[in-house]
Amino acid sequence: MEVVAKDPIPANAFWSLIERSRPAEDNAPLFLELLALGVEGIPGFYARLAMVLLPLDTRAHAGLRRGEYFSPDDFLDRRLYVVSQGQQVYDDFVREPRRLPEAGCGSLEVAPVNALEELLQEEVWIYSPLSIESGRNPEGGW
Repeated sequence: MEVVAKDPIPANAFWSLIERSRPAEDNAPLFLELLALGVEGIPGFYARLAMVLLPLDTRAHAGLRRGEYFSPDDFLDRRLYVVSQGQQVYDDFVREPRRLPEAGCGSLEVAPVNALEELLQEEVWIYSPLSIESGRNPEGGW
């Protein structure tokens, strides 16, 4: 089943959920928080995640060095990690763009899908009009 995530949850609700669940440390609290949002709220979480990831999708945040291999998937994982650290860390990277940490939090991307599949008891794909994929920010210097 395809689900379009077009109506984001409020920013303060998103960041509160991130702070409470600390997804980089353990995926289980995030999964439970998402289940509590329900079928209607999970796509909104995903839509807000897409909005939050966009400002980190820049050449400055990638910090590419001459000749360095660039993996869009690894860069997405690094952007997810910054989000997983909470709003203060995120805001710091948005204010002062620089190379993101070599750490990841892929669970932040898959948890909404897994929670929705649990609730609906079927395979789900969540799409957002605003892509979370790396290199999609036209103002990011790509």
